[in-house]
Amino acid sequence: MPYEIAYLPECWEDVESISRDDLRRIKNAIEKRLALAPDKLGRPLRGDLKGRWRMRIGDYRIIYSINANRVLILLVGNRRDIYGR
Repeated sequence: MPYEIAYLPECWEDVESISRDDLRRIKNAIEKRLALAPDKLGRPLRGDLKGRWRMRIGDYRIIYSINANRVLILLVGNRRDIYGR
Protein backbone atom coordinates (compact mmCIF):
# COMPACT_ATOMS: atom_id res chain seq x y z
CA MET A 1 0.00 0.00 0.00
CA PRO A 2 1.53 3.35 -1.01
CA TYR A 3 2.16 6.04 1.55
CA GLU A 4 0.36 9.36 1.32
CA ILE A 5 2.80 12.14 0.41
CA ALA A 6 2.44 15.59 2.02
CA TYR A 7 4.70 18.62 1.64
CA LEU A 8 5.53 21.44 4.01
CA PRO A 9 5.07 24.66 1.99
CA GLU A 10 8.59 25.82 2.82
CA CYS A 11 10.20 22.59 1.60
CA TRP A 12 10.48 24.08 -1.90
CA GLU A 13 12.14 27.38 -0.85
CA ASP A 14 15.20 26.80 -3.04
CA VAL A 15 13.32 25.46 -6.06
CA GLU A 16 14.59 28.33 -8.25
CA SER A 17 18.16 27.10 -7.82
CA ILE A 18 17.31 23.55 -8.95
CA SER A 19 17.45 22.80 -12.69
CA ARG A 20 14.31 21.55 -14.42
CA ASP A 21 15.85 18.13 -15.06
CA ASP A 22 16.92 17.71 -11.43
CA LEU A 23 13.54 18.93 -10.19
CA ARG A 24 11.80 16.35 -12.40
CA ARG A 25 14.07 13.60 -11.01
CA ILE A 26 13.37 14.71 -7.43
CA LYS A 27 9.59 14.81 -7.90
CA ASN A 28 9.66 11.44 -9.66
CA ALA A 29 11.66 9.91 -6.80
CA ILE A 30 9.19 11.26 -4.24
CA GLU A 31 6.02 10.25 -6.05
CA LYS A 32 7.08 6.89 -7.45
CA ARG A 33 9.77 5.53 -5.14
CA LEU A 34 9.46 7.20 -1.76
CA ALA A 35 5.69 6.68 -1.69
CA LEU A 36 6.22 2.91 -1.86
CA ALA A 37 8.99 2.25 0.68
CA PRO A 38 10.28 5.35 2.52
CA ASP A 39 11.98 3.32 5.25
CA LYS A 40 13.79 1.10 2.72
CA LEU A 41 15.00 3.78 0.29
CA GLY A 42 16.05 6.44 2.76
CA ARG A 43 18.47 6.56 5.65
CA PRO A 44 17.64 7.62 9.19
CA LEU A 45 19.31 10.81 10.33
CA ARG A 46 21.14 11.34 13.61
CA GLY A 47 21.82 14.16 16.01
CA ASP A 48 19.48 17.16 15.82
CA LEU A 49 17.63 15.53 12.93
CA LYS A 50 16.99 12.23 14.71
CA GLY A 51 13.56 10.84 13.84
CA ARG A 52 13.79 12.15 10.30
CA TRP A 53 15.01 10.45 7.15
CA ARG A 54 16.94 11.45 4.05
CA MET A 55 16.91 10.27 0.48
CA ARG A 56 19.75 11.05 -1.91
CA ILE A 57 19.04 12.13 -5.48
CA GLY A 58 22.38 13.08 -7.04
CA ASP A 59 23.62 16.23 -5.29
CA TYR A 60 20.21 16.83 -3.73
CA ARG A 61 18.64 15.56 -0.54
CA ILE A 62 15.04 15.05 0.46
CA ILE A 63 14.50 15.29 4.22
CA TYR A 64 11.27 13.69 5.41
CA SER A 65 9.46 12.09 8.31
CA ILE A 66 7.33 8.94 8.34
CA ASN A 67 4.10 8.81 10.35
CA ALA A 68 1.89 5.71 10.01
CA ASN A 69 0.98 5.68 6.30
CA ARG A 70 2.09 9.27 5.58
CA VAL A 71 5.41 10.70 4.41
CA LEU A 72 5.88 14.40 5.17
CA ILE A 73 8.47 16.11 2.96
CA LEU A 74 10.25 18.66 5.15
CA LEU A 75 13.09 19.97 2.98
CA VAL A 76 14.43 19.57 -0.54
CA GLY A 77 17.79 21.07 -1.43
CA ASN A 78 21.42 20.75 -2.34
CA ARG A 79 23.44 18.50 -0.03
CA ARG A 80 25.93 21.25 0.85
CA ASP A 81 23.15 23.54 2.15
CA ILE A 82 20.38 21.36 3.49
CA TYR A 83 21.77 20.19 6.81
CA GLY A 84 22.53 23.71 8.06
CA ARG A 85 18.89 24.85 7.98
